[in-house]
Amino acid sequence: YRMEKKSYVDVSAPFDFNLSEEVVNICKGSSYDIQARGASSYEWAPAEGLNQTLGNKVTIRPNRYMIYTVSARNGSGCIFEKTIEVNLVRSSSPVQIETLPPLICSGESVSLKVNAKGIGLKWEPSEGAESSSGNSILVSPQQTTLYTVIRTDLEGCESKDTITVKVQPQAQLTLLPENVEICPGTSTTLKV
Repeated sequence: YRMEKKSYVDVSAPFDFNLSEEVVNICKGSSYDIQARGASSYEWAPAEGLNQTLGNKVTIRPNRYMIYTVSARNGSGCIFEKTIEVNLVRSSSPVQIETLPPLICSGESVSLKVNAKGIGLKWEPSEGAESSSGNSILVSPQQTTLYTVIRTDLEGCESKDTITVKVQPQAQLTLLPENVEICPGTSTTLKV
Protein backbone atom coordinates (compact mmCIF):
# COMPACT_ATOMS: atom_id res chain seq x y z
CA TYR A 1 0.00 0.00 0.00
CA ARG A 2 1.35 3.35 -1.03
CA MET A 3 0.62 6.70 0.60
CA GLU A 4 0.44 9.82 -1.41
CA LYS A 5 0.65 13.28 0.01
CA LYS A 6 -1.02 16.06 -1.89
CA SER A 7 -0.26 19.72 -1.39
CA TYR A 8 -2.20 22.63 -2.77
CA VAL A 9 -0.83 26.02 -3.52
CA ASP A 10 -3.21 28.90 -3.90
CA VAL A 11 -1.88 31.16 -6.62
CA SER A 12 -3.45 34.60 -6.68
CA ALA A 13 -4.04 36.24 -9.98
CA PRO A 14 -1.60 39.08 -10.64
CA PHE A 15 -2.99 42.48 -9.83
CA ASP A 16 -2.16 46.02 -10.70
CA PHE A 17 -3.03 49.32 -9.12
CA ASN A 18 -3.25 52.86 -10.43
CA LEU A 19 -1.60 56.08 -9.38
CA SER A 20 -3.12 59.48 -10.08
CA GLU A 21 0.34 60.60 -11.30
CA GLU A 22 3.63 58.88 -12.08
CA VAL A 23 5.62 62.04 -12.84
CA VAL A 24 4.89 65.26 -10.94
CA ASN A 25 6.35 68.72 -11.56
CA ILE A 26 5.68 71.06 -8.64
CA CYS A 27 6.94 74.47 -7.64
CA LYS A 28 9.41 74.63 -4.78
CA GLY A 29 7.50 75.18 -1.55
CA SER A 30 4.23 73.84 -2.99
CA SER A 31 2.44 70.63 -2.12
CA TYR A 32 0.65 68.08 -4.29
CA ASP A 33 -1.79 65.24 -3.56
CA ILE A 34 -1.20 61.78 -5.07
CA GLN A 35 -3.75 59.00 -4.84
CA ALA A 36 -3.44 55.23 -5.41
CA ARG A 37 -6.36 52.92 -6.31
CA GLY A 38 -6.88 49.20 -6.83
CA ALA A 39 -5.34 47.57 -3.73
CA SER A 40 -6.33 47.14 -0.10
CA SER A 41 -3.33 48.84 1.58
CA TYR A 42 -0.47 51.12 0.59
CA GLU A 43 2.91 52.07 2.00
CA TRP A 44 4.94 55.03 0.67
CA ALA A 45 8.70 55.51 0.95
CA PRO A 46 10.85 57.39 1.71
CA ALA A 47 9.00 59.44 4.33
CA GLU A 48 10.87 62.66 3.44
CA GLY A 49 8.42 65.27 2.17
CA LEU A 50 5.31 63.13 2.81
CA ASN A 51 2.49 63.99 5.20
CA GLN A 52 2.08 60.23 5.93
CA THR A 53 3.50 56.90 4.75
CA LEU A 54 0.38 54.72 5.00
CA GLY A 55 -2.87 55.09 3.09
CA ASN A 56 -4.07 55.51 -0.45
CA LYS A 57 -3.63 59.31 -0.52
CA VAL A 58 -0.52 61.30 0.41
CA THR A 59 0.47 64.93 0.15
CA ILE A 60 4.00 65.50 -1.08
CA ARG A 61 6.04 68.62 -0.29
CA PRO A 62 9.65 67.75 -1.06
CA ASN A 63 12.61 70.14 -0.87
CA ARG A 64 14.51 68.37 -3.65
CA TYR A 65 14.10 65.95 -6.56
CA MET A 66 12.58 62.71 -5.23
CA ILE A 67 11.53 59.26 -6.39
CA TYR A 68 8.86 57.76 -4.15
CA THR A 69 7.96 54.06 -4.11
CA VAL A 70 4.45 52.95 -3.24
CA SER A 71 3.99 49.31 -2.22
CA ALA A 72 0.41 48.14 -2.68
CA ARG A 73 -0.92 44.96 -1.06
CA ASN A 74 -4.03 43.16 -2.28
CA GLY A 75 -6.43 41.08 -0.18
CA SER A 76 -4.31 37.92 -0.69
CA GLY A 77 -1.19 39.63 0.65
CA CYS A 78 0.55 40.00 -2.70
CA ILE A 79 2.64 43.16 -3.07
CA PHE A 80 3.13 45.24 -6.19
CA GLU A 81 5.29 48.38 -6.40
CA LYS A 82 5.29 51.53 -8.52
CA THR A 83 7.37 54.70 -8.42
CA ILE A 84 6.54 58.38 -8.67
CA GLU A 85 9.13 60.87 -9.88
CA VAL A 86 8.84 64.36 -8.39
CA ASN A 87 10.64 67.23 -10.11
CA LEU A 88 10.95 70.60 -8.39
CA VAL A 89 10.39 73.58 -10.62
CA ARG A 90 12.12 76.64 -9.26
CA SER A 91 10.64 80.07 -9.70
CA SER A 92 12.94 82.16 -11.87
CA SER A 93 13.01 85.03 -9.38
CA PRO A 94 10.95 86.23 -6.45
CA VAL A 95 8.73 89.27 -6.69
CA GLN A 96 9.61 92.25 -4.53
CA ILE A 97 7.69 95.44 -3.92
CA GLU A 98 10.00 98.43 -4.44
CA THR A 99 7.80 101.03 -2.74
CA LEU A 100 8.68 101.81 0.87
CA PRO A 101 5.76 101.27 3.27
CA PRO A 102 3.78 104.48 2.82
CA LEU A 103 1.82 106.61 5.27
CA ILE A 104 -0.94 108.60 3.58
CA CYS A 105 -3.89 110.69 4.66
CA SER A 106 -7.41 109.58 3.92
CA GLY A 107 -8.32 110.55 0.36
CA GLU A 108 -4.71 110.47 -0.91
CA SER A 109 -3.22 107.96 -3.37
CA VAL A 110 0.10 106.16 -3.55
CA SER A 111 1.75 104.14 -6.34
CA LEU A 112 2.89 100.59 -5.51
CA LYS A 113 5.61 99.15 -7.77
CA VAL A 114 7.31 95.76 -8.14
CA ASN A 115 10.68 94.82 -9.61
CA ALA A 116 9.68 91.75 -11.63
CA LYS A 117 7.66 90.80 -14.65
CA GLY A 118 5.88 87.52 -15.16
CA ILE A 119 2.99 85.91 -16.92
CA GLY A 120 0.78 87.56 -14.37
CA LEU A 121 1.18 90.14 -11.69
CA LYS A 122 -1.95 90.26 -9.58
CA TRP A 123 -2.60 92.60 -6.67
CA GLU A 124 -4.97 91.84 -3.81
CA PRO A 125 -7.23 93.29 -2.58
CA SER A 126 -8.46 95.22 -5.60
CA GLU A 127 -10.64 97.59 -3.56
CA GLY A 128 -9.24 101.11 -3.64
CA ALA A 129 -6.95 100.32 -6.59
CA GLU A 130 -7.18 101.66 -10.16
CA SER A 131 -6.29 98.16 -11.41
CA SER A 132 -5.50 94.74 -9.94
CA SER A 133 -2.66 93.79 -12.28
CA GLY A 134 0.61 95.16 -13.64
CA ASN A 135 4.01 96.25 -12.33
CA SER A 136 2.59 99.44 -10.85
CA ILE A 137 -0.82 100.23 -9.39
CA LEU A 138 -2.27 103.37 -7.87
CA VAL A 139 -4.16 102.76 -4.63
CA SER A 140 -6.42 105.03 -2.56
CA PRO A 141 -7.46 102.99 0.45
CA GLN A 142 -9.90 104.48 2.94
CA GLN A 143 -8.26 102.64 5.85
CA THR A 144 -4.94 100.94 6.58
CA THR A 145 -4.71 98.05 4.09
CA LEU A 146 -2.33 95.14 3.51
CA TYR A 147 -1.69 94.66 -0.23
CA THR A 148 -0.27 91.45 -1.70
CA VAL A 149 1.28 91.10 -5.15
CA ILE A 150 1.36 87.59 -6.65
CA ARG A 151 3.70 86.85 -9.54
CA THR A 152 3.17 83.78 -11.73
CA ASP A 153 6.20 82.78 -13.83
CA LEU A 154 6.39 80.76 -17.03
CA GLU A 155 6.51 77.45 -15.08
CA GLY A 156 3.33 78.37 -13.22
CA CYS A 157 5.15 78.97 -9.92
CA GLU A 158 3.97 81.81 -7.70
CA SER A 159 5.92 84.20 -5.51
CA LYS A 160 4.38 86.83 -3.25
CA ASP A 161 5.28 90.01 -1.43
CA THR A 162 3.19 92.26 0.81
CA ILE A 163 3.10 95.92 1.81
CA THR A 164 0.94 97.79 4.30
CA VAL A 165 -0.40 101.19 3.28
CA LYS A 166 -1.14 103.07 6.50
CA VAL A 167 -3.97 105.60 6.29
CA GLN A 168 -4.38 108.46 8.76
CA PRO A 169 -7.71 110.27 8.97
CA GLN A 170 -7.81 113.88 7.74
CA ALA A 171 -7.15 116.33 10.52
CA GLN A 172 -10.09 118.51 11.51
CA LEU A 173 -8.88 121.97 12.42
CA THR A 174 -10.88 124.34 14.59
CA LEU A 175 -9.76 127.91 15.16
CA LEU A 176 -10.40 129.29 18.62
CA PRO A 177 -11.85 131.76 19.24
CA GLU A 178 -14.02 131.56 16.12
CA ASN A 179 -14.73 135.28 15.73
CA VAL A 180 -12.18 137.80 16.83
CA GLU A 181 -12.24 141.54 16.40
CA ILE A 182 -9.02 143.42 16.96
CA CYS A 183 -7.99 147.01 16.54
CA PRO A 184 -5.21 148.06 14.16
CA GLY A 185 -1.81 147.80 15.81
CA THR A 186 -2.91 145.26 18.46
CA SER A 187 -2.42 141.52 18.59
CA THR A 188 -4.30 138.46 19.84
CA THR A 189 -3.59 134.77 20.28
CA LEU A 190 -5.38 132.17 18.17
CA LYS A 191 -5.39 128.45 19.01
CA VAL A 192 -5.90 125.58 16.62
